Parts: sequence; structure tokens; C-alpha cells
Amino acid sequence: MNPHLDSETICKWAAGERTAEAERHVRECAGCAEAVALFERGLAEFRGGAHDWSRRLLPPRPAGAWQVETAVAGRRRAIFGVAGIAACVTAAALLLAVPVERGRQRAAAARAAEQARADQLLLERVNAAVSRSTPASMEPLWKLVSTTGENQ
Repeated sequence: MNPHLDSETICKWAAGERTAEAERHVRECAGCAEAVALFERGLAEFRGGAHDWSRRLLPPRPAGAWQVETAVAGRRRAIFGVAGIAACVTAAALLLAVPVERGRQRAAAARAAEQARADQLLLERVNAAVSRSTPASMEPLWKLVSTTGENQ
């Protein structure tokens, strides 16, 4: 399993589709447990808001009260209701995606910093090797040749 639960797994979790591996991960990982709790709180708030909205704006109608005008108004309300649901689901997905993405960015920054340190060390080693006028193994020969040339 990946280090953390993805958004699809968290949505399935909220819908009641839980694998043993996901349950274990949520028990052990505080970040994923928080993400699941945040998503479930968002859904609960949405559900409560939808119920309040329907009670306020859609009073019970007596039997036979449906007319053409009422049906058109009902369709409009249904369209706006679907748009509201879509907006809430999008907001919940964003609330879930932001912490996950921040964690990925922190991990990427840590990897980049470690790679930069390794690159700097390599450059220092290369610079030290290139800055020598003679390789270390050839220094005795170089000294011999340079002192011999001075005697001539």
C-alpha cells in the first residue's frame, strides 16, 4: 500500500467500503486518520445543511397540489440542489487534497535538499582532484623529474 490513503480510498471509507489494510493504516497513521475525520465531518455538515435547506424551502405539499408551475419550480430547485451538492463535494475533495499535496511537496523538498547536498559533496571531490597539478600516484616521479631538470 502507498504511504498514505488516496482520495478514492478515503471516499470509499466514508461510504462504508473499508479494507482491513485501510483500517490498519488509519489506526496507525495520524495524518490519514485526520484526513478521514475531516472528510466525514464535511459530509456530516453537508448532510445537515441539506436537511435544513429542504425543511425551510420545501414544505410538505398536500396531495394533488402539483401543477405545471410547481413541477417547473421543483425542477429548478432540483437543478440548484444538484449544483449545491456538486459544489460541496468539490469543496470536500479540496479540503482533503490540500494536506495530502502539502505532504508530497515537503517530501519532494526534502529529497531535493538531500540530492543538492550529495551533488555539492561530489563537486567538492571533483574540484579537489582536478585542482592538483599532478595525480597523487605520480607525485614522486614528478619530483624526480623536476629536480633532475634543475641540475642540468
